[in-house]
Amino acid sequence: ISATRNLAAFAKALSQELCSGTLHDRRRTALADCLVRFYGILKQGRSIDAAGKAELPRLGRDLCCLYAFLHAEAKEAGVRTWKLVPKFHIFQHLCQTQAIKLGNPRFYWTYPDEDLVGQLSEVAQTCHPSTMPLAALYKYLVVVCG
Repeated sequence: ISATRNLAAFAKALSQELCSGTLHDRRRTALADCLVRFYGILKQGRSIDAAGKAELPRLGRDLCCLYAFLHAEAKEAGVRTWKLVPKFHIFQHLCQTQAIKLGNPRFYWTYPDEDLVGQLSEVAQTCHPSTMPLAALYKYLVVVCG
């Protein structure tokens, strides 16, 4: 998510341009709109204003529901797209309670670190188990820091 959040506006514009009026296309466009609105709220400072706090629970619910509908349509058609993952459940909690109680998640989310964990996991798979912690760190630093 971290690496692609700036593509939300592009996804919205593209889905609007390609919308044929079918239920699927309308859902896809609505989902992109929810995502753009979510990231718009996060552009606020450390705290989220009252309007944002009031809108976040609906955005979290709507985005997850729309995605689930798109997943069900794809599954019924035998197409492997719109994969549902556990992070949607976390996203709902983030929108419905955490952001409202703790403030803007942009300042405490750890999802950028998840990219690092994924990269280190790939490096670790190339290491011997007995030397893996040190070897993985060394290999990662050689690749990243050159």
